[in-house]
Amino acid sequence: MKASLTKEQFLIIAAFAAIYFIWGSTYVVIKIGIAQFPPLLFSGTRFTLTGIILLIYALIKGHSLPSNKKDLIHHATVGVLLLFGGNGLLAYGVQWLDSGIASLLIACVPLFMALIEFFVLKNDKLHFMGWLGLFIGFFGVALLVIPGSDSTSINALGFMVVILAAFLWACGSVYSKTFVYSGSMVGGVTVQMLAGGIALLIFGVSQGDLTKLSVDSGSLLAILYLIVFGSLIGYFSYLFLLQKCSASRVGTYAYVNPPIAIILGNLILKEPITADIIFSGLVILLGVLLVQASKYKKHFY
Repeated sequence: MKASLTKEQFLIIAAFAAIYFIWGSTYVVIKIGIAQFPPLLFSGTRFTLTGIILLIYALIKGHSLPSNKKDLIHHATVGVLLLFGGNGLLAYGVQWLDSGIASLLIACVPLFMALIEFFVLKNDKLHFMGWLGLFIGFFGVALLVIPGSDSTSINALGFMVVILAAFLWACGSVYSKTFVYSGSMVGGVTVQMLAGGIALLIFGVSQGDLTKLSVDSGSLLAILYLIVFGSLIGYFSYLFLLQKCSASRVGTYAYVNPPIAIILGNLILKEPITADIIFSGLVILLGVLLVQASKYKKHFY
């Protein structure tokens, strides 16, 4: 056993803590933000402003931006899949769902990741325990959707939108690992943020969201929190982990986020916590423990 953690091991643990706990809080913050701010414009503003901040930082600190067409297309594609498809659709779907429920549906991300890696890339093996863990986690999500004795009805449109968001986030996560970029991570993320943010703004404007725009202090504080914590700290932690661990293992954040989101949703937004939600959450956590156990030796460090 090692006497102390190396710098890289410490950074991996810190990055996991960020995506587990900070991202767990973003669901309720998004719900607050879109109360008055149309969701597509809300997300587009968030990521475009984050991209501008990163661009200014990159120029001041001398971080290079992707300079050739291939790199630009790669990072723009990642940004559109993760931010337009993943985060944008999540914000769009959560207007019909409780924030805690949306976080549980996002738990499908690791399953989609594992399937894409296994069947499309064919470069990542999942042992029996890993597949069992992913199945149990997905089963926990299914328990949430199937009506129980005390469960509330899940809005069908909200459910489909958030499930699609989970799939596109998984696609973007796996795709980002297929490309070796030797330039600055800051430069690459800048392009991703701007591509996803601008795409969301364009789509939101095309849907007439400007006519529905109403900004209050809650929306502004929500955007500020999401820029600093959700985007800058959380997103960089996520991309760092994708370079150090398998995508399906990094995706286990989707199983840890729900308990945090559910508790915060109850405390802040008074969203109900039923026995069905608690049981579904416990099943999901069991799934993530099995996934972690199956990949521990190979992928943790």
